Amino acid sequence: MEELKIENRSQGRGIRLIRFCTVIHFLFFIFITTQVATAQEPRAVRDSASALFLQMRTGDDSDRMMAATRAEQLFAEWFVSPAHFANDLDSLPFLGQLRSSDGRLLLVCWNLALEEGVLRYHCIAFLREKKREAIRVTVFEHNDTDWQKIVRKTIAPADWYGALYYRIITHRYKKKTYYTLLGWDGHNAVTNRKVVDELTIDGNRMTLGAPMFSQDKRPAYRLVYEYANDASMSLNWDDRMKMIVMDHLAPEDGRLKGQYQFYGPDFSYDGLKFEKGKWVLFEDLDARNKGENNLKE
Repeated sequence: MEELKIENRSQGRGIRLIRFCTVIHFLFFIFITTQVATAQEPRAVRDSASALFLQMRTGDDSDRMMAATRAEQLFAEWFVSPAHFANDLDSLPFLGQLRSSDGRLLLVCWNLALEEGVLRYHCIAFLREKKREAIRVTVFEHNDTDWQKIVRKTIAPADWYGALYYRIITHRYKKKTYYTLLGWDGHNAVTNRKVVDELTIDGNRMTLGAPMFSQDKRPAYRLVYEYANDASMSLNWDDRMKMIVMDHLAPEDGRLKGQYQFYGPDFSYDGLKFEKGKWVLFEDLDARNKGENNLKE
């Protein structure tokens, strides 16, 4: 009887050992499968995004708008993960992925051309919370806003004027972070526009526009530049000069003032320099020699 008990106990240990090894192999299989799936996720997202961008270029208007909505959902679900927030999706030439220098803000932007030549813009803002590992998502909604009325007011993301942002400029002043956005708009068949705007973050609230600029000797919440469709305006951050440098726009003839389809660069340059929480305009810069522009270091 004693030997039988020993044999049974030994057999039980053998069965438990087999079960334990089976569980280990199963968990190892799950781990490997998960790792492979995780490694393939960016490729799957890129493939899905590429297919959606193809539909945005080749489908009819309803298909294009549906694809743009699906792309918003795809990118919002992907970049909201802290594991994905810090890494760009490469090989997507139609997608802008702009990051602030402090690593907190990511803008994902693209534009959609409809069959009549009308442009619709899409932008999603991802903000990394300071005190916890969480990403806040804000979708900008493009509305048909009159740009002539946006210069002196704040704008909520739900009432966005629409532009394709191409640069985030980050400054810090008196414990506050300033995010300045540079954007482009293919307005219509005769003019294009560029915009310098301020993205303000106050707690859980995100707004566009702040009285940090000046236009016609009055405070302005953003700057808008309109010029001929067949012209090209340079407006970008110059790291050497530590300021935004832009072409000065003027009409072909002084009698055409205000008719922006005749505006273009006049081979002079202006600049905006961040000073004490404001953007100060410097006119007629020599973009080749900062020392001649009387700029503070």
